[in-house]
Amino acid sequence: MYIIIKAFLDDLIDFCYKGTVEPDMLAKYHKFYLKLTDKELKSTLGHYIFSKKAIHLFNVKSRNNVSCIITLIHELSHHIDYMNRGTSDHSKDFYNVHIELIMTLFKMGTVSYNEFINLKDNACNSNKLKRLVEKGYCVTEQLDYEKEKNWLIVKNCFEAYAYLKEKNYVYNFYIKSWMKKININDIEKSKTEIMNTCKNATFITRSGCELIFNLVDESKENNIPFKKTSESNITDVTKKCPKCGGKLVERTGKYGKFTACGNYPKCKYIQKDKKDESRGTGELCPQCGSKLIERNGRYGKFIACSSYPKCKYVKKDM
Repeated sequence: MYIIIKAFLDDLIDFCYKGTVEPDMLAKYHKFYLKLTDKELKSTLGHYIFSKKAIHLFNVKSRNNVSCIITLIHELSHHIDYMNRGTSDHSKDFYNVHIELIMTLFKMGTVSYNEFINLKDNACNSNKLKRLVEKGYCVTEQLDYEKEKNWLIVKNCFEAYAYLKEKNYVYNFYIKSWMKKININDIEKSKTEIMNTCKNATFITRSGCELIFNLVDESKENNIPFKKTSESNITDVTKKCPKCGGKLVERTGKYGKFTACGNYPKCKYIQKDKKDESRGTGELCPQCGSKLIERNGRYGKFIACSSYPKCKYVKKDM
């Protein structure tokens, strides 16, 4: 996700300033850090830390794409203003940078003028910004920014993990999916290749101009449940770790409850599930000879080696 957002902001900077500022200054515009978090804050949607040249974006899971993008542009404006003047505040100099970036955003087609004006939350910082944009806005011909490409978003694709990684798909933590920009003419070919590796894979396509943070609406349309993963709950277990003698604890992770050593990460012992034997398939692992068992993962049931993590064999077809 970080790579996608950073690349988009770099594109925006180049579209707006390449050829109009000195190369050394343009390089400074590109030098910033980015941190995305789903931490919920009521009064703050984003923040720029001058000393670290860091852009922070909050409330990622609970906000729509337009709100996230406009907040990013606001903090990026502070960064560029800071590079220009050595300081940044909500002065005329800041608003000149901010409006210039927003106008470029419209030209790129990532956010439309109407989406910006109709935004209800405080991502725009103030009504003053909207008035300035309305005053200076003029309809211009859209640049051909990524028009020839679409996002291909792949879900339910556990078996295709290695293939997707090899083909440079990026995993989006917030929507629990793999995604990549692909030429429109190659979309169907790419789908077929993925289906050959994982027959249960499902797909969503979106405009290449769109910067995707979450797909809450799409998840409802496709009946795909999206749940926030809570922090692991830990309960003491009376038994001791057979490896280091430490206490065993019961944890709740993304795949359900499991028993592990309380001295993690120093000791990485995990107690095997007692139900593994009853879920045995009667087959042996072709890689190490251990028993194959049926497991439950985030994408449903699958058959894998009982010696995991020593052996990471996963059967492709159940």
